Amino acid sequence: MIAGNRDRFAIECEIVECFRRRGYGPFRFWIGGKAVGNWEEWAHLSWVAHRMPFRFALEEADRHSPRLFELPSDIVFRVLHDRPRAFAPYLDERADSSDFNISFDVWPTMERFLVFLIKNDIGTERCLWREDGKNEIHECFLNPMEVETVTDEFCAMFRAAIAARPENASPTVQCPEPTDE
Repeated sequence: MIAGNRDRFAIECEIVECFRRRGYGPFRFWIGGKAVGNWEEWAHLSWVAHRMPFRFALEEADRHSPRLFELPSDIVFRVLHDRPRAFAPYLDERADSSDFNISFDVWPTMERFLVFLIKNDIGTERCLWREDGKNEIHECFLNPMEVETVTDEFCAMFRAAIAARPENASPTVQCPEPTDE
């Protein structure tokens, strides 16, 4: 299943196995027409779909940084990933690289990828990513709230797909929503 537009920003997964309303399978982002994620690895998709709305929507304000938004992509990676003291003036006082990192919640499929999301004052989204061990940095500019909108669409599609699976059809099976535990 895929939510969003692969040429801009999309979230894709495949529910390969399901046990007690928890889905497992491959997961990846599509950013600017490029697949970002290891499709050969599986993720705990139910946990990802449960956590994503919190990570993208509730913490959304933490990604506004007009200074970072305007910097060249290689400098953004140095500031957020390498964090040398020389770049400290570019960060807001409260800024932390984890505020901008949107890939860390999806292990192991995103283990080799680092994806940052930064917003300017009007909400335009700048998504930058790099594969571990490679120098090439990719970026894509998105409309305000585009990542959040795609995330909401993905989570709704995922919940419907899990509920529709035959192994989850029994009314006697009552499983709680996934937690961060």
